[in-house]
Parts: sequence; structure tokens; C-alpha cells
Amino acid sequence: MKRLTATLLALAGLIFPALAWADSTQVQGSISHNTTWGPDHNPYLVQADVTVEKGAVLTLKPGTKVYFAGETNLIVKGGLEAVGEASKAVYFSPQPGSRAWGNIYFAGSDPQHSVLTRCVIAGGRVVCVSSSPRIDQCSLYGSREAIQVGAGSSPVIIGNRITDNRVGLSLVSDSASPIVMKNVVYNNEYGFFFQDFGTPRVTGNLIYANRKYNIVNRSVKGISIPWNSYQMADSASISKTFYDGSSTAGVGLVNFTPFTPLVENREPQQVASRSPEPFLPSLSFTLAGLYTSAAGAHVPANQKVGIGNLLRVDYQFRPFMSVGINAGYAAFMSSGHASYIGQLDLVGRVTPFRVGGFEPYLLGGAGINPLYNDKTTPWAGHFHATTGLGTKFNFDSGWGMDLAGIYDFYSPMANHIDAFSVRLGVSYAIGL
Repeated sequence: MKRLTATLLALAGLIFPALAWADSTQVQGSISHNTTWGPDHNPYLVQADVTVEKGAVLTLKPGTKVYFAGETNLIVKGGLEAVGEASKAVYFSPQPGSRAWGNIYFAGSDPQHSVLTRCVIAGGRVVCVSSSPRIDQCSLYGSREAIQVGAGSSPVIIGNRITDNRVGLSLVSDSASPIVMKNVVYNNEYGFFFQDFGTPRVTGNLIYANRKYNIVNRSVKGISIPWNSYQMADSASISKTFYDGSSTAGVGLVNFTPFTPLVENREPQQVASRSPEPFLPSLSFTLAGLYTSAAGAHVPANQKVGIGNLLRVDYQFRPFMSVGINAGYAAFMSSGHASYIGQLDLVGRVTPFRVGGFEPYLLGGAGINPLYNDKTTPWAGHFHATTGLGTKFNFDSGWGMDLAGIYDFYSPMANHIDAFSVRLGVSYAIGL
């Protein structure tokens, strides 16, 4: 039995990582000459910062998918030309198990070769410092800040959908002077956040339903943003969606003229409703404490209720499906006497849907109890089927919480003993 256990674990350690890494192109470090990434080598996994050096241009073809591990960045000192098509966007997304990454950081980049067109930018931020890229027809969502315009920057930001971020667009320098036109900015915590600014042009946008404020002006200067639509015609109602000098002392006014513009928004429509981002395999580890209760006429009195620990390793090979191994034990106490029983299962998980950070799942599999220290343990050495329901909540960092209820049915040789357990633990997922 020990040999079987060791063999299964060894096979899992060899097969799972090999399968997971097989389909990804891992990238990091400097790009010092013109380079092209295309969909034939999807997905690209940025394991550490990638820097496009001065004089070099990184070209991303339509349909290219780029994933970022942790808080990694794509730093552009030269050029970045990411141009998708209406049915083939260029994707920038976090690795599975995480909801955020770092930045596409334009740092003194070449304005002639700094273009983001028909891209999906999920969970990351576009930062412009001494750079003036063109950002048009993109979908930007799920970030703490979709676009930040810093010193010496005049990016052209046209026809994008900016939604479900903490901040849609922020200006943070007295020389930040972007052109912002015909964008749809909604369902962010703050739509526009003006910390400081130069001479921006903000007009012809649809700005509405941002949860705290549509517009925030934290500068002592006033700003004029004429001819934007707020889906309201009454100036007093619109003004209530602003944070500015009309209600707060010490900050400037937002001067506006309400208007219903023709917003020519042509960003990739397949993500307009937050469709799932492209999939990358992952490996997750869950360490759980468990409380178990056994039922059956042949269960000894000292083995009715037990507590223990369990480690589950899951390989997510499809967006909705994973396979894995459970290994754990439970201790049963009675009158100062402890009985122990081990458990080893091969399991599959199906995740039918995801809501926010929650992943409810169905679990099923089969296993054996290979380890015990009490001859009266009636189920020791017997095979059983296992099934259950659970849910996992994912945090941005790859960590999560896991809660499951599991039912085990033992073979007739074990006198139809049933066991039910509740498992609560922590998990950590890594993209592969």
C-alpha cells in the first residue's frame, strides 16, 4: 500500500506540471530588437517584468493572449503595437487564480509606435509617463485604475469601454494633457479622478452610473469638460455626481455642459458584458481542517466522530474542470484513546459558474483508507466513493478560502459504512 501511495504521488508530481507548462510561452527580461508575438504561440506568460528597450518595437498580432504572473509589468521604453481585430482582440489578463497584475507602463516610449487598439485589458493598468500612446476601441476592466496619465504625457484615448474599475481614468500631474473622446465610462467606483492636470480635452464621452462619483476634482484648479453625456439632462442632478468645489472647500470647480453625444464606441464587443477571459492551466493547493462523522452499525463507539487535516492538489486543465489528489487523516478520540485513519482519493471537480470571487463546485471520485492503527477500524483498507459540494473564494493574490461538505460511501465489505465530513481550509493557485 505504501508503494502504491508513493507511485501515485510521484506520477502526479511528474504529469501535472508537465501538462500545465506544455502550452504556454514563458517570457521575461529585456527586448532589445524588434519582436513579434502572435497567436500561434498562445498563451504568453509574463513571469517577471518584460522591458521593451529604446529603439525596439514589440508587435502583438490579432488574437495574441498575454498573461501576467503576480504584479509583473510590461514596460515600454521603445514601442508597443498591440492592434487587434473586431473578432480577434489582443488580450492582457492576470494568470488564473489571480484577479490583478501590474501595468502596461509607457515610460518615455516612442509615440509613433505606441498603440493599443481593439485590446482587452483585464485586471491591469495602463500608465503613461513622458509618453503619448494611442488607446482606442479597447475594453479596460477589473483594475484598481484603468488608465493613469502622468507627467509630460498627452495620450489619445478614444472610443474605449472603461468599466468595473476602482478608477476609470486618473490625471496625476500638472503636465498631464490627454485627449479623451467618445469613451463609455460606467460602473467604476470613480469615473474620472483629477488629482492634477495640464490642458486635457475631455469631450463627447458617455459618463454615467459610477458608484461614488462620475467626476472627482482634487486639484485646487478648476477644469472644463464640455459636451459629455451623463444620461441626465438636469444640471443640478449631474452636479451631485461630482466631487468638486461646489460642495467641498479648497478644490476647484468642474465646469460642464450636459450633452448627448454620438459615442462611436467600437471596442471588442465580445467582452462588453465581462465575458470570461482566455484560459490558462493552473495548479492549486488546499490545506484544510476537517470534522468527520461516521454512521453504521459496525462503527466502533470511539470512531463515530473525528477531526483531522487534508491536503488537496488540483490541476485545472479546463475553465470548468480539474482533477486532483486528496491525502489526509482523521483522529478519533474516546476515553483517552486515539484511533487514526488515513485517506487517499483521486477526485475531479466541476465548476459550473463563477460569481465575483466565488467558485462553487461539485466534487466526485474514489479512494482508499491505507493507514490505520486500530484493528477494529471497520473501513480501513477498503475502497470508497466520495462526492460533495463546496465553494472557493479567490483573493487577488492567488490565495483563497475553501469550504466543502463531503460524503463517503464505503464498499459492502465495510458493511455499508457512511461518513460525512466538513472541510474548511486555505488555498493557493499558481498559473502554469
